[in-house]
Parts: sequence; structure tokens; C-alpha cells
Amino acid sequence: MAASWQTFFAGNDYQESNDKRTYSSYFQLQAPFRLATCNWEATAGLVPWASDYYSTNGFSVTNLSLCATKDIKITDSFSLPLFAQLIANPASQGMYFVAGFTLKAF
Repeated sequence: MAASWQTFFAGNDYQESNDKRTYSSYFQLQAPFRLATCNWEATAGLVPWASDYYSTNGFSVTNLSLCATKDIKITDSFSLPLFAQLIANPASQGMYFVAGFTLKAF
């Protein structure tokens, strides 16, 4: 399990009508697990208050995702790591599917 918090504290961050910074922030939880023969990771991310950077007017869930990875053995010394991820942003009503593979140089 992993948790992270990011906050903009400088730069051209959103200013409210009263000219005070909103300190755009994002919080995320990640939970890895193993199911069948794949490694999985579930992620949930949210913006706790209004943010021009994240295009939210208040508390919003902006990231729900589920990712599966699996190494496919090609030869005795080479495996191809495949992944597929379904990502949803309930705040913007967007949904995405990403798939691919990873090659390690060393």
C-alpha cells in the first residue's frame, strides 16, 4: 500500500476571487495485489478542494484505475513484460484504456 500527497505552493497557481492561493493539491492511494498469474495495482486519487489546475470546483475524485502486468516468457533468458490499464476520471467523466510492454535496457 502506498499513499502520496502533492501540493503546488509557488508559481502561477489558481487564485480565488479574494486573491488567496488555493494550493492545488492531489492525494492518491495505491494498493498492489496478486490475482491468478498477474500482478495488479488499484489506484484512487482525489483533489480535496477547488483547483483551477485540476479543473475542479471542490472535493473531486479524479483518478480510479486498475492495472494488470504479466511477464510473458519468450526464451530462457528473455521475458516480455506486458501491461493493461483501465483509467477513469469521474470528475471529467473520462475513461481510458492503455496497453503496452516494457523493455529494460540493462
